[in-house]
Order: sequence, then structure tokens, then C-alpha cells
Amino acid sequence: MPAGKKQQNSTMITLVIFVALFFVAAILAVVFYLNAENYRTRGTDLQRQVDDLASRSEVQGLSTLVGAKESGRSWLGAMVDYHNRLLLLLLGTPVDSTSAELKSVTAQTRAAETIQLAKTHIEGETIDPNTGLVPMAKKLMAVIDNIKTSNQGLKKQVDKLQNDLDDMVKAGQEKEKELSKQMVDLKKSAEDANKQCELYQKLVDDTSDERAKTLESRWKQEGNRADQLNQDLLKTRAELDQTHQRLKIAMDKLYKIEPAPDRGAVVYKPDGKVTVVDEQARVVYLNLGSKDRIYQGLTFAVYDGAGAIPKDGKGKAEVEVFRIMPDTCVARVVSLDPRHPIVMDDIVANLIWDKDKVYKFALVGDFDVNRDGRVDQDGTEAVVRLMEKWGAQSTDEISAQLDAVIIGLPPQVPAKPTANDIEADPTADQKYNTAQKRLDHYKAIQEQAKDLMIPILPYDTFLYLVGYRGQSQKPGAF
Repeated sequence: MPAGKKQQNSTMITLVIFVALFFVAAILAVVFYLNAENYRTRGTDLQRQVDDLASRSEVQGLSTLVGAKESGRSWLGAMVDYHNRLLLLLLGTPVDSTSAELKSVTAQTRAAETIQLAKTHIEGETIDPNTGLVPMAKKLMAVIDNIKTSNQGLKKQVDKLQNDLDDMVKAGQEKEKELSKQMVDLKKSAEDANKQCELYQKLVDDTSDERAKTLESRWKQEGNRADQLNQDLLKTRAELDQTHQRLKIAMDKLYKIEPAPDRGAVVYKPDGKVTVVDEQARVVYLNLGSKDRIYQGLTFAVYDGAGAIPKDGKGKAEVEVFRIMPDTCVARVVSLDPRHPIVMDDIVANLIWDKDKVYKFALVGDFDVNRDGRVDQDGTEAVVRLMEKWGAQSTDEISAQLDAVIIGLPPQVPAKPTANDIEADPTADQKYNTAQKRLDHYKAIQEQAKDLMIPILPYDTFLYLVGYRGQSQKPGAF
């Protein structure tokens, strides 16, 4: 082949290869361009999503803004955990799986309600609605400190007035005993004089006229003496009534200076509060432990922490201690009103138990201890056993040292027996008199308690205040 022809063929081959490579390069450039545009679009979308989650400065400072996070957790997940912990601290109950916005609104609402409730206890100061819970708690602590200081001063005044009242009551009781003894002596003397008069009258009827006149004269003398003794008896009774009246006037004057101390306050005093609630396990934790002389089996009534213990003693639940630690204890929920669940900071109380004092009670009346509609013959003894089991004392003496009087049902008095009833049952009259005396004693005890300002509690209220109303109907409860 000629040299010129061979060179021309080489040039054509080179040109073809160059054109082919050019087309390949163009195709690759187009593909690369399309992929680059796709990656650029995805990168822009991802960057927009990241910007919606956090700004560049916030992303760079995530560890500073969020803090430590567990391995395998996202920064957003860690922030949600911290947010839930904060809400649990604020609300006191586990947080539902809802949006952060709804959680925050719930927390703000509860905080606003709490601040509004706290305003009623802070006088003389305008409270900003945006005040935080911690500053509000500090203000309330200051109010509590002021109340404690004021209460200490009032307690000293009340203690002094109570001592003065106890001295007056003691003096009045001693005077009453003295006058009562004089009344008994005078009544006996009058009865003796009447008997002597009857004897003289009999002698007058059985002797001659002359002696009859003499004895009749002596009988009149004895009659005059009996009249004098009767007048003395009436005078003594009048003095006793006057003594009671003077005591009442003195107490009225005392209460005008200082209101009567609320003896019932000790009955409605809370003993502790709920610190943790486990609804699934139906247990609660209380801020009472072994250092407070708590023991297993002790029951408490649970009341709303935002209010006071109601006068009827009925709470929202009853719990029983089953595990004890030095500063706290665990109690199972024995009964519960589903409309009013137990929450943190609810208060608990047991009328009988106290970590610092031994209470003293008196019982009067008939008791249906298991609430079956029938009076139990050993009802009083059963209630006494329950009280002594929890550290209290019972007594039959009514004095100012009593903490409360527990009253049962009034004794039933049968109809006054007729002659036919007595003929059928010779003991009918004695049974009637015994029942009447028991009823009179039942009423007299309550009158004495009122005079001494001792709280009087019906049996049902007593059961509610010791957290034992629900268990009282169970076999073996007493």
C-alpha cells in the first residue's frame, strides 16, 4: 500500500476513535450532570429539614443545649426525655405520650392553677401571673414561717389559758364534790328525820292521849327539823347551781378575750403525706418511717392535700403499711374512691396513732363493731383492743385531759313494765331501771364532754379517721 494511503487510513481511525470518545464523554457528562442535580435537590431538601429542626448555631451547640445523651439515642430523643422528666417533676404524675406543645400547655395550666391557689394564702402582695413555681414556693415558705411564728405565740397564750381553765375546772369539780357530799349527808339526815317522825307518829297512835300530845309535839319538832334539813338541801343545790353559773360566766369572759381553743384540732391533724403513687401496683409511699415509730399493719386514711380533713372523717382512700424504711414506708391501697384517685402530696391521718404522744379516749354507748346492724355484747372491749393495739389508752373518767369521747349507739330502754309484765318476769322492773340508768349515763357523759370542750366523735367518724372503715366489716378485723 502506498505510504500516503496508509497514513490517510490511520488518520481516519484516529478521528473515529476521537469522535466515539467524544460521544461517550458527552453522555457521561449528561449523566453526571443529572445525578449532580438530583443530589443537589436532595441536599437542599435535607438542609431545609435540618434547618426546620435546628439552626446551624443550634446544631453546632447540641451538646451544650441538650446535655449528655445515652448511646444509641438521638439528640431530639434525649431532649424529649429531659422534657418529660421536667414535666414529671412539675406535675407529679407520669406524662402521657402526647405532643410537646400539649404537654407544655398542660404544665402551664397546672402551674397557673397552682399559682392561683397559692394567691389565696399570700396576703398584702400582688402576685404576677407569670411568677414561676419556685419563687411562689419560696413565698409560701415565707408565709408558713410567719404562720409558725404566729402559732407559737398563740400556742403559748392558749396553753396559759388552758392551764387557767384546767385550774378553774379542777376547782369547780372539787367544789362540786364537796357540795354533792353535803347534799348526800343532808339527804340522809332528812331521811333519818322522816323515819324518826314516822316512828313517833306510830307511838302517838299507840299510846294514851297525854303521851300522844307529848309525842305529837316532838313529832312536830322533828317535822320542823326535817323541813330545815330540806331547806338546807335546797340551799346546797342552789349553791351548786350558782357555782356552775359562775364557772360559765368566767369561761364566757375568758373566751371574749381569747376564742376557745379548738380541742378538735388534734382530731383532724394530718400525720404525714404521700410522696409517690404507683397506680398499677396499688401502693403508695409515705414520708413516715421507722424513726417515726411506724409499724406494719398500721392503717391511714388518705385526704386531698389541697384541703382539710372533713368533719365526718371520710377520706378518698384507706391504706395499710406493709414495708418500712428509716425515712419512708410503703402502704397497700385497701379501699379507694375511683372518682378521686390518690396523688402526690395528699395527706394521711390516723386518729389513734401519733409519733410523739399517747392519746387518751373514753367510750360510751353500744357498739356495732362489724356494721352488721346488731349491737355486739363485747363491742366496747373490741374497740378498746383496737385502740390499745395502735398505742392509745382508754378510760372511764371524763376529765379535761381526754383527747376525745367516742360514742356508739344510745342504749335502748324498753317500755316501763306493767304489773302483768312484772308478774310474768320478776326482773322486768330491774332490767328497765338498769337500761334507763345506762341511757342517763350516756347523755350525762356527752354533757360533761361538752362542758369541758372535749371532741365527741360518732363511731363511724372514728373508723374513718383511723383508716379502718373498709376493713371493719371483714372477718377477724377486731
